[in-house]
Amino acid sequence: MMASIQMQRSLFDNSPFHGATNTAREREPKKRSRKKKRGHHTPAPRELARRNDPTSSHDAIQEHTDSGSRKQQSLQTLRLVAKHDGLTSMELSASTKLLTRSAIARRLPDLEKRGLVQKGRPRACAANPKHTKGLTWWITNTGKRHLHELNQGKINQ
Repeated sequence: MMASIQMQRSLFDNSPFHGATNTAREREPKKRSRKKKRGHHTPAPRELARRNDPTSSHDAIQEHTDSGSRKQQSLQTLRLVAKHDGLTSMELSASTKLLTRSAIARRLPDLEKRGLVQKGRPRACAANPKHTKGLTWWITNTGKRHLHELNQGKINQ
């Protein structure tokens, strides 16, 4: 009996189908990921509001963009991060009277998508009375170049 089992195994091991699976999952080609590639682009107003947000949110973002307020706030936020590298959004807002914390917190992800700033490690926020953790923000080399070119007049605000 033992000899016949061993013989069957050896026949099976030499089979061209040994180790082959017959599941549909393994035969299907891999699907491409639908993740967006990270690039340096300015988010369009439609990307800033969620699909399920009311139309008033989409309208407000469009108006904020068209008026130039969003661009101005982004530039002010970038300059703040360049001047105070490694602070949280609340600490950044405490260092200026130009922008609120919520305005800064909204512009930082815009700047991050454009590659001008990057998130750092969370740490206890000195500006928060409870000292809860907040993300730190750092200017990138691209952000430094962008500010330099702005200051030199090579690009428009």
